[in-house]
Amino acid sequence: MSKSKKDQTDTHSPKDPSPDTPTPRLSPYVFAASPEDLYTCDDYKSFLPALQPAEYAELRRQLERDGQQEPITVTPASSPEGGRLVVDGHNRLEILKSLGVDEIRYRELLDLPDDRSARTNAVKRWMLEHQGARRNMSKDATLLVAAMAGLELPNMGSPQERRLAGMLAASDHPNAGKARAAVLSGGYKLKAAAGACDLLPKRPRSPRNMPQTCSIDAPVEEVRIAQPKEVLQAHRDAAAKRAAEAKLKSTVGELADTRRALEILDALTSTPLPPIPRRELHSGLREATAVALMSDMHVEEIVRPGDTPTGNEYNPKIADRALERFFLGLQWLVSFHRSAFEIRSLVLWLGGDLMTGHIHEENVETGATTPIETLLILKPRLLEGIRGLLADPELEDIHVVCSYGNHGRNTRRPYRSRGAEHSYEWLLYQDLAAAFEGEERVRFLADRSGHQYATALGYDLHFHHGDEVNYGGGVGGITIPLNKAVAQWDRSRKCHYHHFGHFHQYIDVGNVLVNGSGIGFNGFAMSIKAAPEPPQQAFYLLDSRRGKTCKSGIWVRD
Repeated sequence: MSKSKKDQTDTHSPKDPSPDTPTPRLSPYVFAASPEDLYTCDDYKSFLPALQPAEYAELRRQLERDGQQEPITVTPASSPEGGRLVVDGHNRLEILKSLGVDEIRYRELLDLPDDRSARTNAVKRWMLEHQGARRNMSKDATLLVAAMAGLELPNMGSPQERRLAGMLAASDHPNAGKARAAVLSGGYKLKAAAGACDLLPKRPRSPRNMPQTCSIDAPVEEVRIAQPKEVLQAHRDAAAKRAAEAKLKSTVGELADTRRALEILDALTSTPLPPIPRRELHSGLREATAVALMSDMHVEEIVRPGDTPTGNEYNPKIADRALERFFLGLQWLVSFHRSAFEIRSLVLWLGGDLMTGHIHEENVETGATTPIETLLILKPRLLEGIRGLLADPELEDIHVVCSYGNHGRNTRRPYRSRGAEHSYEWLLYQDLAAAFEGEERVRFLADRSGHQYATALGYDLHFHHGDEVNYGGGVGGITIPLNKAVAQWDRSRKCHYHHFGHFHQYIDVGNVLVNGSGIGFNGFAMSIKAAPEPPQQAFYLLDSRRGKTCKSGIWVRD
């Protein structure tokens, strides 16, 4: 069918590209370059309508969260040392530069003409065809941009649509700029915009039949053929996903088994300890129970000699020796006091912060091992120490009271009602109790509470790590907030003696005993204005008639 004369003489319709014009294509390979090696030009950057502020902000959030997922598109470098001109990805490049990335991934647009003008037109055609849908540009907006740039775009709309696009692009009418902006933003279709510029013949219409604002055409989804490498990678990803799902299923089963084992151990260690009875009721011998406190060892933490004015040094090797000296010192003190007392029972308090963990960012740097590795270091040392106590045949009862500290947790903030479930130390206590299951002379109390209670020779003892006492280094010292806290806790259960750790200073005020530390004077002790003191742990005898007596420190360092 022959074309009409009007169609043959239409000068506003863009011409089809020459059959000899190459079709640009993307390289299948992805490369990386520094941001300085990539540059932009205003001609390409402003060719398409800019992103709306909300779209730009969403793109920035995606790049901050996920990083660069899609490579940007560039033209090949004119020389090995030359830079590459960005074709697609101007906004991503700008955001990635502002985020300070070291490398940006890109793909090259190949088969471009050698002639500069033809090369520019080919790039712009490619930009329209591949970016128009992603920018949610309607078909009318795409035609208008092509007409304004004088591009040859075959198969892009009907002849009438091309004619309207060319008329609107070339019009000098005062309303043309506004109409073009409306089309590009999706406000009008080409026909309505051309009519607004008086480019179309007027037809009398009733107000009811006046053309209304048209919505944007649905974005056209880009069709992309997967490369062989991409297909292979997709198969690998699917296989990795199946393997991960199988591993997850297996892990869930293992966790269920672990939970059941912990429930059994929890029942074992949550049973209140039986009172240590008085045995020497009529013999006239002085009977006593030994009480020893171990807390705030921080075995994996490193303190360099210059970190504090005292020159204190600490590391895992020194910590290992400190643990050994604690148990040897405890055995010596029990043996020494047997010259005046019958000592057949011992209360050993594991009071928490035996490890430092990773609750603060700096702990990652100051810790020599991870929390799990630290548990593997602590367990054999504590097992060896308790077995050494069992070597004393005169000790008939060893009650191990366990309180978790605030450093051994796996959460940023302490959980008061669920602290045990998030404590590495509580898990360690369960493991220690399991190792001595069946040993009649050893009993563990490691319940989920942050407060533990025991009774020996008629005296009630209260144990708590101490992190619930509010103290930040005031002039009055730790005793004021301690006495306030003890008064409140005595309202729920009145006790004769209260035992705490946490504050890295040995303080004994009668009914309240604060344990020293194994790590010694460090940054935390300085921050709460604690007085420097030698690394030590607390020991005393509980006299069946007179209560606490023979108070002494266990020196864990030379």
